[in-house]
Amino acid sequence: MKVTTKTLAIAALCSAAFFLVFACKKSVQENSRLSSGISSNYGGAMCGFPQTDALTAGQSIPAGSLVTENDADSLYITYNTTDGWKIKELHLSVDYKAGDCTMQKSSDLAPGKFPYSVTFTATGSSEGGTEGLPTTYRFAIARSALPAGDCLCLFPHAAVVKYTDGSSSLNSQTAWGGNVQYITNGKWYGGTNYCLQKCGGDGK
Repeated sequence: MKVTTKTLAIAALCSAAFFLVFACKKSVQENSRLSSGISSNYGGAMCGFPQTDALTAGQSIPAGSLVTENDADSLYITYNTTDGWKIKELHLSVDYKAGDCTMQKSSDLAPGKFPYSVTFTATGSSEGGTEGLPTTYRFAIARSALPAGDCLCLFPHAAVVKYTDGSSSLNSQTAWGGNVQYITNGKWYGGTNYCLQKCGGDGK
């Protein structure tokens, strides 16, 4: 078989592409600590309409949005930050509670113990900066892993960072998705209610 310069060039290009895909995939796997049963991929056509809630930092600072939707197989919760905010950590609890989604005890609001989480590390020369941190991330949770009941309470927590305009100082804030609420000792949190939407005629 005659090996031409063109053949060698194509082979080299394919090898480089394979290496790039493998390297990127490995990097994502090493830098994202995902709980079991979570992915960041859509599984199919969305059912109904997405629900959008505010993402609030520092009790009163608009920092982005939280979009919740579902298909026949999974529940999807997408964090989006705006105005220069970047995502450092995400924690999420999905519960079924009769009535509203109000928390009564600070012990229920320990994001580090929430079942779904991911942590990101900044890159570049500025240690502890914002370079390389994402502005969006999606959790996908299989419907088989959700609590019983069609209506759920979501408690979406985030640690967000940004550089203040005209300053080199890094602003770090706690953020919550949904309605900002307070408990007796002054601790604040956010939560929202989401009811799974019907998908076609199968009743799911």
